[in-house]
Amino acid sequence: MTGIAQTVQGYTTTSQGSLISASNDWFSLTSAARMAGSRPLDEALTMDALYRKTAYQAKDNSRMQQLGEAVKSTLVGGSSPTEQQIAEFASRYAASGGRVENFGRKMLEWSKDANISVANKIYMNLKSPLNVNMMKVMGGQELPDYSLVQAQHQQ
Repeated sequence: MTGIAQTVQGYTTTSQGSLISASNDWFSLTSAARMAGSRPLDEALTMDALYRKTAYQAKDNSRMQQLGEAVKSTLVGGSSPTEQQIAEFASRYAASGGRVENFGRKMLEWSKDANISVANKIYMNLKSPLNVNMMKVMGGQELPDYSLVQAQHQQ
C-alpha cells in the first residue's frame, strides 16, 4: 500500500517528514518495484547512509557525555586540572568528534556545570522582580554551592 501511495504522490519521506527521494516517472522500473513493495537502490543507499550517520552521531554524543562527566569530576569544587589532564581531555574531545577550536568553550561550560548547583541555575534564571518576590513568599532560598562559597570567601 505504501509503495502505491509513494508512487502516486511522487516522493518518499522519512518518518519525520524529511524528503528521501522525488520521482515523477510513472512508467519506470523503480515505480513498478515500489508498487510491488520494494525500495529502489538509490533510496536504500540513502537510508543506509542516514542510519549510519545517526549511529555515528549517537556514539560521538555518548563519548562526549562520558568525557564531560570525567572533566566535571576533575573540576568540581573549583579545582584546576593539570596540564597533562587538559591535554588528555583535548585529545579525547577531538577523538569524540569535537572541534578543537570549541574545546575552550566546552571546558568553561563543563566548569560552570561542575560548580553551580542546578537549583541555583534555575534560581538565577528566575531573577525578575516578580519571580524573586514569589520565591520569597513561598519560602525559597539560594542553596550553597561552590560558586557561592568562593564568592563569600573573596569578600
